Amino acid sequence: MSSVRARRFYFTSEHDSYAAKLGQSSNLGVISAVFFRESLRPPFRVTPPSSSTRNEAQPKSKASNSPSVRGEASEMARDRQGSVAQAPAEEYAATGIGRSVKNDVQWVNMDLDPRPAADITLRYEYYAALVKLGVLPRRYMRPDPLGRREEATGFENRRFSPEP
Repeated sequence: MSSVRARRFYFTSEHDSYAAKLGQSSNLGVISAVFFRESLRPPFRVTPPSSSTRNEAQPKSKASNSPSVRGEASEMARDRQGSVAQAPAEEYAATGIGRSVKNDVQWVNMDLDPRPAADITLRYEYYAALVKLGVLPRRYMRPDPLGRREEATGFENRRFSPEP
């Protein structure tokens, strides 16, 4: 949204999507990324610090169990709780725009090759649509008659068929 503010996204229906709010519904259900290689720079010489200053010069890493990291992880888990709902059969997946979050941006100057090294587009969809597309198998109602038949072993008395 800006260099200091972002918005969380969530999966939702087309009607509630960010694209619908913008009036741009042609690219729903896809996530794309393009990758560029950094142009080669002339090498430069780095002089390592002396052993006496090495410990002082080491940057302090943020521990993964620090309170701020734990807090962010639990906040993300709270945001996800209850968010997976069964979509109606005719609903298709899209992304919605969520609440504002702080977003500290650090600008980095990079000289990139003009042509992309790779690009990828991922298509996502609700379960019912993936079944319609043939990507996932259809779930059977319980009890699963086909599963029951696959586990059948025949009659227990192998000499004669039982009376009905």
